[in-house]
Amino acid sequence: MTDAVPTYTTLVTFTNAQGYGAASPAGTGVATDFFAQGSDGGTTLDLTMQNSDTENGSVTSGDGAGTAAGSALTIYVGTGNDNTTGGTVDTVTTYTILYQVKID
Repeated sequence: MTDAVPTYTTLVTFTNAQGYGAASPAGTGVATDFFAQGSDGGTTLDLTMQNSDTENGSVTSGDGAGTAAGSALTIYVGTGNDNTTGGTVDTVTTYTILYQVKID
């Protein structure tokens, strides 16, 4: 799935995986910053901005093109996903993707 950072907002990134649900230094949108969390209801993963890594080929991977409004956020879900394509999604698993923006 592809989404865009909403108009009049900036994507919030974190410098370590503790950003969601815990205190963490704010990121600057560099490739190694975390921009989202993906979950299949059992496993939760932190997704980095870079598209050169596959966070988890059984759950989800993703990348962010930038932090500015309109920047693309691409998420790949399902078994067999990687950093360029989605995997197989069954009919019983619910995938949840969380990302944070701040209003400009």
